[in-house]
Amino acid sequence: MVGTLQLGKFLRPRGLWGYYGFPDCYNYNFQKPNYTGECCQEVQELNNQLLWMWELSRALYPSIYLPLELADSGKSLMFVRGRLREVFRVEGRTRDPGRPILPYVQIFYERTDRFLPLEELENTIGESLAQGTDGIVIWMGGDHEHTQESCQAIKDYVDTTLGPFILNVTSIAYLCSEALCSGHGRCARRQHHPQAFLFLSPASFSIHQQPDSGHLSLQGFLADESLAKMKTEYRCRCYTGWTGGHCEQERGSY
Repeated sequence: MVGTLQLGKFLRPRGLWGYYGFPDCYNYNFQKPNYTGECCQEVQELNNQLLWMWELSRALYPSIYLPLELADSGKSLMFVRGRLREVFRVEGRTRDPGRPILPYVQIFYERTDRFLPLEELENTIGESLAQGTDGIVIWMGGDHEHTQESCQAIKDYVDTTLGPFILNVTSIAYLCSEALCSGHGRCARRQHHPQAFLFLSPASFSIHQQPDSGHLSLQGFLADESLAKMKTEYRCRCYTGWTGGHCEQERGSY
């Protein structure tokens, strides 16, 4: 594994090299009545022993695919939250923290053709945004694209559900970055606001689909109440080269 990472960085030095599915949390014990989604101490210790791999990686790629057992269980958010928290914990232990965290997500429940409802997009993509990840990787296997009907179903899902949701969360992420982080960082949920999510307020924003082209357009403005809520619930994770509470200071310029 070390040799693969070193070879990749040698051949493509600007590539974001890392292993899919790591760090893992192994928090699949959904049937426990007191399930919280948190990673157990044994797994945390195992991930600590793999510090050499996290330090060699240029990015971390955890999986937050949802097993079908989580459908209608009310536990999906705990599952995803625990996995992402462990990734941020591990990344913070490295000698040079700040490498990108890019969770892998799917639009289906794992190993099924059942699309994720909007609530589960909030629990996966929305939670990733709220914790301050650098983006997501939407992965889809070829077994979902083997017929014209399945391809049409994916298109319909993107047009009606996934597309508007992505426009919503990417737009609010940009607005939060500009408003709180000087455009030089991303917003991340404060520890004491676990229920905070970054979504456009329907009171001041609307998304429209063009009837001919199907293209989506956004209209609205960031209201004062929404901005005040952001400042209360979120802090900044500065991009590389920037620092300060609002990422307003370029490193090396003071």
